[in-house]
Amino acid sequence: MSAKVSPNTKLSRGKTISPAANKTRRKLDASSGGNAKTAARIASEITTYITDNDLSEGAKLPSEREMVTLFGAGRWTIREALRLLELVGVIRIRMGRNGGPTVHEPMGNDLSQPLQLVLQFQNATIHDVLDARIVLLPQMTRLASETIQAADIKVLRRCVAEMDKATDELQFLEINAVFERTIAVVSQNVVLQIMSHIIDAIGYGAVKAANIKYSIAMRHRQIMLRHDVINSLEARDGAAAEAQMREVLETSKQIWMRDEPELFNRRVCWIPTF
Repeated sequence: MSAKVSPNTKLSRGKTISPAANKTRRKLDASSGGNAKTAARIASEITTYITDNDLSEGAKLPSEREMVTLFGAGRWTIREALRLLELVGVIRIRMGRNGGPTVHEPMGNDLSQPLQLVLQFQNATIHDVLDARIVLLPQMTRLASETIQAADIKVLRRCVAEMDKATDELQFLEINAVFERTIAVVSQNVVLQIMSHIIDAIGYGAVKAANIKYSIAMRHRQIMLRHDVINSLEARDGAAAEAQMREVLETSKQIWMRDEPELFNRRVCWIPTF
């Protein structure tokens, strides 16, 4: 439901905008032609409004007319602010009679494309991306050892059992991604989770496109290494779990280097998915 707009609408914790301040803002907005800085400020205030009110995915935001009053800005500025928020994945604009802006919670995938652009201009390679993964995930595994629960252990064991039954390398990689994401979530470090998710989205995308083949012996070794990680996590032995996860990733890297050596020198390229 759309938020109700009152003369003194609360924008964030402890902050309100009075009718007089709203009027002044609209005058400044009109005199400046609704410049980009004003739109960026309003976009930030809309984002704060979303988070402070705990609006979930798909929640409908106030109408454009309500936002003019709510944020003390002109219609051009409100539209530009909404355009900025849609561009970065904070909202979605629905068309039609019952349309309007709705909340979209940004996820790691929303950040992978901007990062791909940055990495491409910095001449980063897939090798760089996979090395970053080898640094991050073992640290997250160590953190996970402090917070992991029995239910999480069951999920990890189920993943390994499904990997053992995987009929091809693509399926093996996809299940492994679930295994690693589970550890990332259990680590309870949001920043590392997001960074890891972005790196995986770029790295796994390249690896999936390559012609990677696992021998029966190598697949068995990969499975056993993951069992070792799980056992150390269950015992809350962070140092052992960290070292074992690093061995898992280093072993995978060796396989990929053997089967697709050119992959590692390939530059990261931005691939739009709009």
